[in-house]
Amino acid sequence: MPKTGIGLLEILALVAILLPLLPVFIIFISKAYKQDLLALLMGLCLVSFIQNLILYIPRFVPLDMLFIKASFQLINYIILLLLLKVVIIGKWQREGLKILLVSFASVVITIYSTQGIAVYLGNIEIVQALLLILVTLIALFQLIRGLDIFIFLSPMFWIAGGTFFYYSMFLITQSIPEYKSVLQGTPLQQKKALLLIIIIIQFIFYIIAAIVAGNKNKENRMILY
Repeated sequence: MPKTGIGLLEILALVAILLPLLPVFIIFISKAYKQDLLALLMGLCLVSFIQNLILYIPRFVPLDMLFIKASFQLINYIILLLLLKVVIIGKWQREGLKILLVSFASVVITIYSTQGIAVYLGNIEIVQALLLILVTLIALFQLIRGLDIFIFLSPMFWIAGGTFFYYSMFLITQSIPEYKSVLQGTPLQQKKALLLIIIIIQFIFYIIAAIVAGNKNKENRMILY
């Protein structure tokens, strides 16, 4: 029988598409976007919304999905490093982060231009995930050491936590064996559903960050009045 109605995968895809708009709405309403950190978070969420919209909505026009995926991943990488650079303390750490951002982006663009995207996309995804996990661990360590019991009131804690969770789980999902038979589509569907759930949890972290930032901004405005 032909499949009718909306399945779980379609619901997860819809949630993953729309959820990045919620932090943007919260930050905009609370007028917290004047802070560099939250302006970058808004940019990251908008980029993720566009990316998920293109990747998960049925396409009526043929698109080069590998190029789109690689481009958005590089943009996300750049924004996340800029986000983390805001809170990382120490001159050499910040300079190292700047070098890492420029050098990695340059190498990736060079590889894609000369060797093609399909050949190295998987390897670059893994390297990117490892680098972001390392940088988020440094940021989390510095935040915990500096804020102690007030850590949960820091928007950056939730941003770094969500980023660490997403890329850690992404690496774990890469260990799931691929099934050769296209007819046995269930394992591939399960893996796609798992990745969508990981994306949703990531943006729940970002929503909490936006709420915390909005509350802090509201308290600051009340003090001024």
